[in-house]
Amino acid sequence: MAKKRATSKLTVPGPIDPVQAAAWSNTLIAAYDACAERRHVEARQILAQLPPCVIRTRDAGVHYGKVVWIGDKIICVENDYRIWQWQGGPLSLSAVASVGIGNSSRVDGPTATAWIYDVIEVLPCTQAASESVESCTP
Repeated sequence: MAKKRATSKLTVPGPIDPVQAAAWSNTLIAAYDACAERRHVEARQILAQLPPCVIRTRDAGVHYGKVVWIGDKIICVENDYRIWQWQGGPLSLSAVASVGIGNSSRVDGPTATAWIYDVIEVLPCTQAASESVESCTP
């Protein structure tokens, strides 16, 4: 007898607007350039426009927080949460950034500041996704 799948209590706010996604991508590129050229004040101002992000790393798992510095595969994040496990259906990391995670997800944090190495992916979050991560308690 097949097991009954648990239903997700997450609501899908819809896909991220492609124009907004392009703007976020351009913001990350501009911030990276400013950091690389040691224009740190300008980089911080640029990154202030970006919402909190989900960050995938090679060895350190998945993080969530406000990016304040970006370099070659290195990111500094304030208000860092480590997402150990997320619930709410078979969610990709892109879905986590756009939809959010369920209350039964395993999340640690926040940590005031974290330097994260070997960054593979940076995904800006929607407001709903941010609220879902920040509402999970360790």
